[in-house]
Amino acid sequence: MIIDFRIRPPFGDFLSMGPFDVKASGFDPDYPGQMYGYIPPRSVRTRDISVFMDEMDAAGIDYAVVAGRASTSSSTFSKGYVSPDVVYELVNLYKGRLFGVAALDALDPQAPKIAERSVRELGMRGISIEPGWCSEPCYCDDPRLEPIYETAASLGVFVMITMSYLLGPDLSYSDPLRLEHVVSRHRNTPFLIPHACWPHFISMSAVSFKYPNLYWVPDFFFYLPFMPSVDIMPAFNTALKKQVLFASSYPVRGLEEAVRLWKEKAWEPEALQLSLSGNASRLLNLKP
Repeated sequence: MIIDFRIRPPFGDFLSMGPFDVKASGFDPDYPGQMYGYIPPRSVRTRDISVFMDEMDAAGIDYAVVAGRASTSSSTFSKGYVSPDVVYELVNLYKGRLFGVAALDALDPQAPKIAERSVRELGMRGISIEPGWCSEPCYCDDPRLEPIYETAASLGVFVMITMSYLLGPDLSYSDPLRLEHVVSRHRNTPFLIPHACWPHFISMSAVSFKYPNLYWVPDFFFYLPFMPSVDIMPAFNTALKKQVLFASSYPVRGLEEAVRLWKEKAWEPEALQLSLSGNASRLLNLKP
Protein backbone atom coordinates (compact mmCIF):
# COMPACT_ATOMS: atom_id res chain seq x y z
CA MET A 1 0.00 0.00 0.00
CA ILE A 2 1.12 3.56 -0.75
CA ILE A 3 -0.27 6.74 0.81
CA ASP A 4 0.80 10.05 -0.73
CA PHE A 5 0.65 12.55 2.11
CA ARG A 6 0.67 15.78 0.09
CA ILE A 7 -0.98 16.47 -3.24
CA ARG A 8 -2.53 19.52 -4.91
CA PRO A 9 -4.63 17.99 -7.73
CA PRO A 10 -5.94 19.63 -10.92
CA PHE A 11 -9.26 20.72 -9.46
CA GLY A 12 -10.98 24.01 -8.66
CA ASP A 13 -8.80 26.75 -7.24
CA PHE A 14 -5.72 24.52 -7.33
CA LEU A 15 -5.61 25.25 -11.07
CA SER A 16 -4.66 28.87 -10.40
CA MET A 17 -1.41 27.73 -8.78
CA GLY A 18 1.90 27.04 -10.55
CA PRO A 19 2.86 24.85 -12.27
CA PHE A 20 -0.72 24.38 -13.53
CA ASP A 21 -0.55 27.99 -14.69
CA VAL A 22 2.96 27.95 -16.12
CA LYS A 23 2.74 31.31 -17.85
CA ALA A 24 1.59 33.12 -14.70
CA SER A 25 4.02 31.36 -12.37
CA GLY A 26 6.94 32.07 -14.68
CA PHE A 27 9.05 29.11 -13.58
CA ASP A 28 11.71 27.75 -15.92
CA PRO A 29 12.43 23.98 -15.76
CA ASP A 30 15.98 24.70 -16.95
CA TYR A 31 16.64 27.11 -14.09
CA PRO A 32 18.68 25.64 -11.21
CA GLY A 33 16.36 24.90 -8.31
CA GLN A 34 13.70 22.47 -7.18
CA MET A 35 11.93 22.59 -10.57
CA TYR A 36 15.08 21.69 -12.48
CA GLY A 37 14.40 19.01 -15.08
CA TYR A 38 10.65 19.10 -14.51
CA ILE A 39 8.58 17.20 -17.06
CA PRO A 40 4.86 17.88 -16.50
CA PRO A 41 2.72 14.73 -16.36
CA ARG A 42 -0.34 14.44 -18.56
CA SER A 43 -2.71 15.48 -15.76
CA VAL A 44 -0.88 18.80 -15.42
CA ARG A 45 -0.96 19.43 -19.16
CA THR A 46 -4.65 18.52 -19.45
CA ARG A 47 -5.66 20.02 -16.08
CA ASP A 48 -7.98 17.03 -15.70
CA ILE A 49 -8.79 15.43 -12.34
CA SER A 50 -9.88 12.14 -13.92
CA VAL A 51 -6.50 11.85 -15.62
CA PHE A 52 -4.88 12.53 -12.25
CA MET A 53 -6.83 9.69 -10.63
CA ASP A 54 -5.70 7.38 -13.44
CA GLU A 55 -2.12 8.44 -12.68
CA MET A 56 -2.68 7.57 -9.02
CA ASP A 57 -3.68 4.08 -10.08
CA ALA A 58 -0.71 3.74 -12.42
CA ALA A 59 1.67 4.83 -9.66
CA GLY A 60 0.20 2.29 -7.23
CA ILE A 61 -1.00 5.00 -4.83
CA ASP A 62 -3.99 3.79 -2.83
CA TYR A 63 -4.78 6.94 -0.85
CA ALA A 64 -3.70 10.57 -0.92
CA VAL A 65 -3.92 13.61 1.33
CA VAL A 66 -5.17 16.81 -0.31
CA ALA A 67 -3.62 19.85 1.33
CA GLY A 68 -5.32 23.19 0.74
CA ARG A 69 -3.44 26.46 0.52
CA ALA A 70 -3.80 29.88 2.13
CA SER A 71 -0.68 31.67 0.95
CA THR A 72 -0.38 35.41 0.44
CA SER A 73 3.22 35.09 -0.73
CA SER A 74 4.40 37.62 -3.31
CA SER A 75 5.60 34.69 -5.43
CA THR A 76 3.12 33.88 -8.19
CA PHE A 77 4.39 30.30 -8.09
CA SER A 78 3.37 29.71 -4.46
CA LYS A 79 0.57 32.23 -3.98
CA GLY A 80 -2.95 30.88 -3.86
CA TYR A 81 -6.04 30.21 -1.81
CA VAL A 82 -7.78 26.85 -1.80
CA SER A 83 -10.47 26.87 0.86
CA PRO A 84 -11.48 23.95 3.06
CA ASP A 85 -14.79 23.88 1.17
CA VAL A 86 -13.02 23.27 -2.15
CA VAL A 87 -10.96 20.50 -0.55
CA TYR A 88 -14.15 19.03 0.91
CA GLU A 89 -15.82 19.06 -2.52
CA LEU A 90 -12.90 17.19 -4.09
CA VAL A 91 -12.54 14.68 -1.27
CA ASN A 92 -16.23 13.82 -1.52
CA LEU A 93 -15.91 13.15 -5.25
CA TYR A 94 -13.46 10.39 -4.38
CA LYS A 95 -14.60 9.50 -0.89
CA GLY A 96 -12.50 6.84 0.77
CA ARG A 97 -9.59 7.53 -1.58
CA LEU A 98 -8.71 11.12 -0.72
CA PHE A 99 -8.42 12.81 2.68
CA GLY A 100 -8.54 16.55 3.28
CA VAL A 101 -6.35 18.97 5.19
CA ALA A 102 -7.64 22.51 5.80
CA ALA A 103 -5.24 25.34 5.00
CA LEU A 104 -5.34 28.34 7.31
CA ASP A 105 -3.90 31.83 7.04
CA ALA A 106 -1.68 31.62 10.10
CA LEU A 107 -2.27 35.27 11.04
CA ASP A 108 -6.02 35.33 10.47
CA PRO A 109 -7.73 35.87 13.86
CA GLN A 110 -10.54 33.62 12.59
CA ALA A 111 -8.16 30.72 11.86
CA PRO A 112 -9.07 28.71 14.99
CA LYS A 113 -12.78 28.94 14.15
CA ILE A 114 -12.10 27.93 10.54
CA ALA A 115 -10.08 24.99 11.82
CA GLU A 116 -12.86 23.86 14.13
CA ARG A 117 -15.50 24.03 11.40
CA SER A 118 -13.19 22.27 8.93
CA VAL A 119 -12.66 19.33 11.26
CA ARG A 120 -16.07 19.04 12.89
CA GLU A 121 -18.29 19.80 9.87
CA LEU A 122 -16.14 19.02 6.82
CA GLY A 123 -14.22 16.05 8.19
CA MET A 124 -10.74 17.43 7.57
CA ARG A 125 -8.05 15.15 9.01
CA GLY A 126 -5.67 17.96 9.92
CA ILE A 127 -4.81 21.61 9.42
CA SER A 128 -2.02 23.26 7.46
CA ILE A 129 -0.21 26.57 7.85
CA GLU A 130 2.67 28.21 5.97
CA PRO A 131 3.92 31.00 8.26
CA GLY A 132 6.75 32.08 5.98
CA TRP A 133 4.26 32.78 3.19
CA CYS A 134 1.94 35.02 5.20
CA SER A 135 1.50 38.62 4.05
CA GLU A 136 3.67 39.41 7.05
CA PRO A 137 6.09 36.46 7.17
CA CYS A 138 6.31 35.04 10.67
CA TYR A 139 8.09 32.23 12.49
CA CYS A 140 6.30 29.02 13.43
CA ASP A 141 6.82 29.84 17.12
CA ASP A 142 5.23 33.28 16.83
CA PRO A 143 2.90 33.66 19.86
CA ARG A 144 0.08 34.72 17.52
CA LEU A 145 -0.05 31.16 16.17
CA GLU A 146 -0.56 29.56 19.56
CA PRO A 147 -4.40 29.58 19.34
CA ILE A 148 -4.13 27.49 16.17
CA TYR A 149 -1.95 24.90 17.90
CA GLU A 150 -4.25 24.83 20.92
CA THR A 151 -7.27 24.32 18.67
CA ALA A 152 -5.58 21.42 16.88
CA ALA A 153 -4.79 19.85 20.24
CA SER A 154 -8.39 20.16 21.40
CA LEU A 155 -9.64 18.65 18.13
CA GLY A 156 -7.11 15.83 18.21
CA VAL A 157 -5.78 16.46 14.69
CA PHE A 158 -2.31 16.88 13.22
CA VAL A 159 -0.76 20.17 12.12
CA MET A 160 1.19 20.60 8.89
CA ILE A 161 3.77 23.42 8.89
CA THR A 162 5.59 23.90 5.59
CA MET A 163 9.18 24.95 6.27
CA SER A 164 12.16 25.21 3.91
CA TYR A 165 14.39 27.74 2.21
CA LEU A 166 11.45 28.65 -0.04
CA LEU A 167 9.36 30.15 2.77
CA GLY A 168 10.22 33.40 4.49
CA PRO A 169 12.72 36.19 3.81
CA ASP A 170 15.73 34.12 4.88
CA LEU A 171 16.81 30.71 6.17
CA SER A 172 15.94 31.54 9.77
CA TYR A 173 12.29 30.90 8.89
CA SER A 174 13.08 27.22 8.28
CA ASP A 175 15.24 26.77 11.40
CA PRO A 176 14.17 23.63 13.33
CA LEU A 177 15.05 25.43 16.57
CA ARG A 178 11.87 27.45 16.10
CA LEU A 179 9.97 24.25 15.48
CA GLU A 180 11.32 22.71 18.67
CA HIS A 181 9.70 25.51 20.66
CA VAL A 182 6.32 24.44 19.24
CA VAL A 183 6.52 20.64 19.36
CA SER A 184 7.91 20.69 22.89
CA ARG A 185 4.84 22.60 24.11
CA HIS A 186 2.34 20.36 22.32
CA ARG A 187 3.72 16.86 22.71
CA ASN A 188 0.41 15.10 22.09
CA THR A 189 -0.13 16.81 18.73
CA PRO A 190 1.55 15.34 15.64
CA PHE A 191 3.43 18.00 13.67
CA LEU A 192 4.09 17.18 10.02
CA ILE A 193 6.66 19.26 8.16
CA PRO A 194 6.42 19.42 4.36
CA HIS A 195 9.87 20.27 2.92
CA ALA A 196 11.26 19.07 6.29
CA CYS A 197 13.06 22.35 7.06
CA TRP A 198 15.48 21.84 4.16
CA PRO A 199 18.40 22.65 4.11
CA HIS A 200 18.51 22.13 7.91
CA PHE A 201 18.24 18.33 7.77
CA ILE A 202 20.86 17.70 10.49
CA SER A 203 19.19 20.07 12.96
CA MET A 204 15.81 18.65 12.00
CA SER A 205 17.14 15.19 12.86
CA ALA A 206 18.21 16.34 16.30
CA VAL A 207 14.79 17.80 17.10
CA SER A 208 13.08 14.68 15.73
CA PHE A 209 15.16 12.39 17.93
CA LYS A 210 13.86 14.30 20.96
CA TYR A 211 10.21 14.56 19.95
CA PRO A 212 8.41 11.55 18.43
CA ASN A 213 5.43 13.79 17.59
CA LEU A 214 7.52 15.44 14.86
CA TYR A 215 7.16 13.93 11.37
CA TRP A 216 9.20 14.46 8.23
CA VAL A 217 7.39 15.09 4.95
CA PRO A 218 10.55 15.78 2.93
CA ASP A 219 8.87 15.30 -0.48
CA PHE A 220 11.02 16.43 -3.43
CA PHE A 221 13.77 17.79 -1.18
CA PHE A 222 14.50 14.15 -0.43
CA TYR A 223 13.62 12.08 -3.47
CA LEU A 224 14.97 14.20 -6.34
CA PRO A 225 18.34 12.76 -7.40
CA PHE A 226 20.12 16.12 -7.29
CA MET A 227 19.09 16.87 -3.69
CA PRO A 228 21.79 16.16 -1.04
CA SER A 229 19.80 13.65 1.00
CA VAL A 230 22.21 10.72 1.41
CA ASP A 231 23.27 11.65 4.94
CA ILE A 232 19.77 11.31 6.34
CA MET A 233 19.21 7.70 5.22
CA PRO A 234 20.86 6.02 8.25
CA ALA A 235 18.42 7.86 10.54
CA PHE A 236 15.42 7.15 8.28
CA ASN A 237 16.27 3.44 8.37
CA THR A 238 16.60 3.29 12.16
CA ALA A 239 15.75 5.85 14.84
CA LEU A 240 13.41 7.96 12.67
CA LYS A 241 11.72 5.20 10.69
CA LYS A 242 8.37 5.83 12.41
CA GLN A 243 8.51 9.58 11.69
CA VAL A 244 8.83 9.72 7.90
CA LEU A 245 5.99 10.11 5.38
CA PHE A 246 6.09 9.74 1.62
CA ALA A 247 4.72 12.70 -0.32
CA SER A 248 5.01 13.52 -4.00
CA SER A 249 4.02 17.19 -3.51
CA TYR A 250 2.29 16.85 -6.88
CA PRO A 251 2.23 18.86 -9.18
CA VAL A 252 5.86 19.72 -8.41
CA ARG A 253 6.59 16.22 -9.72
CA GLY A 254 4.47 13.51 -11.31
CA LEU A 255 3.19 10.66 -9.15
CA GLU A 256 4.96 7.78 -10.89
CA GLU A 257 8.24 9.69 -10.92
CA ALA A 258 7.95 10.52 -7.22
CA VAL A 259 7.20 6.93 -6.19
CA ARG A 260 10.01 5.53 -8.32
CA LEU A 261 12.61 7.99 -7.03
CA TRP A 262 11.50 7.50 -3.41
CA LYS A 263 11.86 3.73 -3.69
CA GLU A 264 15.30 4.07 -5.32
CA LYS A 265 16.79 5.48 -2.11
CA ALA A 266 18.81 3.12 0.09
CA TRP A 267 15.90 1.94 2.23
CA GLU A 268 15.74 -1.00 4.59
CA PRO A 269 12.52 -2.93 3.79
CA GLU A 270 10.72 -2.14 7.06
CA ALA A 271 11.59 1.56 6.94
CA LEU A 272 10.42 1.84 3.33
CA GLN A 273 7.09 0.22 4.17
CA LEU A 274 6.59 2.52 7.14
CA SER A 275 7.37 5.61 5.05
CA LEU A 276 5.03 4.60 2.23
CA SER A 277 2.03 3.54 4.31
CA GLY A 278 2.57 2.40 7.89
CA ASN A 279 3.17 5.79 9.47
CA ALA A 280 0.50 7.49 7.37
CA SER A 281 -2.08 4.82 8.21
CA ARG A 282 -1.51 5.50 11.89
CA LEU A 283 -1.99 9.26 11.49
CA LEU A 284 -5.11 8.82 9.35
CA ASN A 285 -6.54 6.07 11.59
CA LEU A 286 -6.79 3.67 8.67
CA LYS A 287 -7.32 0.00 9.37
CA PRO A 288 -4.62 -2.35 8.01
